[in-house]
Amino acid sequence: MTTSRFPSWILRGAAFLLVVLLTPDQVFADVLLGVDGAGQTNSTLYNIDPTTGLATSIGAVHLYVNRTDDGAVSISALAYDPQNGLLYASTNTSNNPNVSTPSLVTLTLPANGQGLVQATLVGQPFAVGQFSMTALAFNPSGTTLYGYDKTAEALYSVSLATGVATAVDPGQSSSIGTTSGDGMAISAAGANSGTIYFAGKGVGGPLYTLSPTTGKATAGPTLTAPTPPPDLSTRQIKGLAFNSSDSLYGIALAAGSTAPIPADLVTINPTTGNITEVGPTQNGILALAFEPSPASVPEPGPFILLALPAVGWLLWFVVRCRRRSAAVTL
Repeated sequence: MTTSRFPSWILRGAAFLLVVLLTPDQVFADVLLGVDGAGQTNSTLYNIDPTTGLATSIGAVHLYVNRTDDGAVSISALAYDPQNGLLYASTNTSNNPNVSTPSLVTLTLPANGQGLVQATLVGQPFAVGQFSMTALAFNPSGTTLYGYDKTAEALYSVSLATGVATAVDPGQSSSIGTTSGDGMAISAAGANSGTIYFAGKGVGGPLYTLSPTTGKATAGPTLTAPTPPPDLSTRQIKGLAFNSSDSLYGIALAAGSTAPIPADLVTINPTTGNITEVGPTQNGILALAFEPSPASVPEPGPFILLALPAVGWLLWFVVRCRRRSAAVTL
């Protein structure tokens, strides 16, 4: 009795090919959100392409009280909470009587991707200053929300339960003096995880770090922008935000208080202070926040659809050959 053995190397090769073809690509894209409001205008939320700066409108931001639309509001800062999945914002002084005092709100995006963005008040007003928090940022664990108040020129922590802001070191300012720009972000990765970066003096000034316990500023590298068109050398730096790869983005906003106010999306090297323009974006953008894309799930490999017929044929061939190898010759 003779048994014909099917070569094992063909089986191993077939299995390897199946793994290569069927293994999904892990695609985890960042979604960059931005909001306008420079010049105290009512705000609109945008999706911003982090590779070009192109802004696509999601919708106007309206305050909702008891599920009732109470009108448009002006937003001054954004921060995505890595712990509970909420997008927080600070309202600016506006004509809306329901938020005439700067306050913390959560933003709910429209289910279909475009439409009114609902702002819901969190507790009571910040109870600091009268200008608003010009920057918000979460620590890496999402346990503390920090805010920078323009009037007091000081760092605060903000309660997510009540919305009340408390100075990290009462009575003490950042020691920077009068600021312009006020972009703030906290690194969440690498050796600098937890470091609070602050662009309090705009292009030409230092990229500061702020102490989370005292709020005191330490000057870092000088923020340097290219001068060829567009000339960003006199711009303020707003809306600092780190993406999931720990790249630092910001908005180079032109000086002025009357719309339209030109804005460019930029990246910043925290070590050297060098600014690279990504591209022009929506006028008046003054705040950014990265949030993980809701579509950030494993996607099929790029050749999966083309490979399906070949995979089917390969399976048929293996089964056929194995049946032949099992034949017994008497």
